[in-house]
Amino acid sequence: MRLGTVALWWGTLGFMALLVVGIQRMWGIALDSLSYPWTTSHYALLIVNTIMMAWVEGYRGFQQSFSPRFAARSISLKRNPSLLGFVLAPLALMGFFHAPLRRIIGAIALTLGIVAIVLFYRAFPQPWRGILDFGVIVGLSWGAIATLLAVINANARGTDVDPEWRPAVSPRLPDSSRA
Repeated sequence: MRLGTVALWWGTLGFMALLVVGIQRMWGIALDSLSYPWTTSHYALLIVNTIMMAWVEGYRGFQQSFSPRFAARSISLKRNPSLLGFVLAPLALMGFFHAPLRRIIGAIALTLGIVAIVLFYRAFPQPWRGILDFGVIVGLSWGAIATLLAVINANARGTDVDPEWRPAVSPRLPDSSRA
């Protein structure tokens, strides 16, 4: 099996593992919220938040934006494997490197934003925190499925999405023939 193909699947499955671990960690908190008494406002928040997270995070964030670019980057990694790209394939596909500066800054900003939201959610008492986590679980699950399907489809049929794949350029050595 070619190094690029292994890198593609290591990157994809490594990213999927990150999402699954996040979902798994939130699942226990979400289920714990069911052991508390709920009021009408709890149910209303569950419905509104779950629909909003499915739309904003799952559909708009992942399916329409992140997943197609991730899939396009997986093709670029497959065609242009490097040692760094192979070892850190999940991060490469997420846009942390081998990308234009604005994409790298965007990946870092998104990650910091997610960390801030996680810390913000931790401040909420149960059952509110679990209710919010239900919505995030729906969004992340949608995202995991959308990303995996995007990678499979892009690698089977190709894609017209710009991967914004910019491998590091080696420094040019001086031309000794001009001496």
